[in-house]
Amino acid sequence: MMPPTGGEPSEVVAICQQAEAMGYGCVWFADHLMPPYTNPEGPLLECWTWLTTIAAKTSRIRVGTMTLANGFRQPGVLAKMAASLDVISGGRLEIGMGAGWSEREHKAYGLPFLATPTRIAQMAEAIAVMKLLFTQREATFKGVYYAIEGAYCEPKPLQKPHPPIWVGGAGEKLTLRVVARHADGWNCPHLPLPELRHKLDVLAAHCRVAGRDPASIRKSLLTSVLIAENEATLAKAALALAERQNVAVEQLPERMLVGTPEQCARQLRSYVDLGITDFILPFRSLADARSMQLFIERVASAFA
Repeated sequence: MMPPTGGEPSEVVAICQQAEAMGYGCVWFADHLMPPYTNPEGPLLECWTWLTTIAAKTSRIRVGTMTLANGFRQPGVLAKMAASLDVISGGRLEIGMGAGWSEREHKAYGLPFLATPTRIAQMAEAIAVMKLLFTQREATFKGVYYAIEGAYCEPKPLQKPHPPIWVGGAGEKLTLRVVARHADGWNCPHLPLPELRHKLDVLAAHCRVAGRDPASIRKSLLTSVLIAENEATLAKAALALAERQNVAVEQLPERMLVGTPEQCARQLRSYVDLGITDFILPFRSLADARSMQLFIERVASAFA
């Protein structure tokens, strides 16, 4: 699941602890320096600080990024941060990489925001740097965008050969090729089933070129959830959410999972049948904890 990160810290910690107690597998955090969709002056705490906090406040649930903006951190330093957190957390880290998309954030913080193909190439090279530091005693790398020389990263991550590395995004020519060549998992935003099926076919084609079995890559869907016990409660919650997001109620199912537990289970089954292995779920309901419990008891249990 994916908690809100701009609220009261104690409430976010409590939600993550409740997710662990309920049986959720991983808590994921987005990587932003200021709110990307709403008032940029609003509160937002930094991603890696959250990961460390939640890892320290839990014992089983995994912690992950979905996705890191590659341009925010030099990959050698990022590898050191990731290795350290994997050790501190007892081997619970998931690394979700992205090229970064918010030009406003980059420029506001004095970070270069290059053309999309360049940012994706930088991300691929960053993953290569990180893997070297995770697996070699002494790492040296000289690429187009990054270089390290005689770098040591000790202790190594507990997970071998390294924490799972995901790549997020659905670009067919560049991003999915990076997934096929470098990633342990692919994260896709919410898409209609026919479009997702096409993306999976494109990924499989890139895997064939790379000499890789597409089944070796985990596949996750990042989709918000609006769930309610019955149709009447769902209708009220959907109307309130549509008003907050300034969209028509009828558009919500195009953007997220919307339904009663039975309806949500049917929707998830369609994605699982396509090959989706993991779901990253921001909840958009009246009370996150109630919705999380309803989902785990009435939806996730159908897939146990």
